[in-house]
Amino acid sequence: MRATGDTEGPKWLRVLRVIVGITCISLSVIIITGSPKIGLYMTIFLGSTSLIFIGIERIATGLRTADVKKLSRIINVAIGLGIVIFFGSGFFNPDFMAKWYSLLLGFGLLANAGARIISGLKNDEYKKTSKFTDLGIGAISAITGLAVLVFPTVGFIMLLLMVATALMVSGVEILLVGIRGKRIRA
Repeated sequence: MRATGDTEGPKWLRVLRVIVGITCISLSVIIITGSPKIGLYMTIFLGSTSLIFIGIERIATGLRTADVKKLSRIINVAIGLGIVIFFGSGFFNPDFMAKWYSLLLGFGLLANAGARIISGLKNDEYKKTSKFTDLGIGAISAITGLAVLVFPTVGFIMLLLMVATALMVSGVEILLVGIRGKRIRA
């Protein structure tokens, strides 16, 4: 997720970004280092909490950043609300969320596998090595997707590591935007 705003925003928004960044970084480290020890419910709680903080930051950015288009602001608020609502529901039914996360990951990997395999078989514009790469990645994605669906715990652990890594990256970016007061340019 990209923090928006080219110029310094209100001081409270910068402070919020620093707090959100530090929170995301801290919680991602806890998830990566302690997920086998802290249990399923606590891991879902920590992951959901981090994502809710990111959602709140998106809402605040959408409401208070004046130097972007109105549509971008509306999209930021909508994405923020969606994140807060979806991951907030994890607090009320963590078992459902764990299964939902695993199913989503498994079917996503299978969809990616299908697209890669079809692309590798059908696209005549690719070189042979690219076709084999697509087929290989498709096969790995299919095997991983099936493993996730058959063994949801494996999928949940993979998903936790991916989410924790994404939280770490987002946390660092949001923290830097809060400290510098300007968007990070690619």
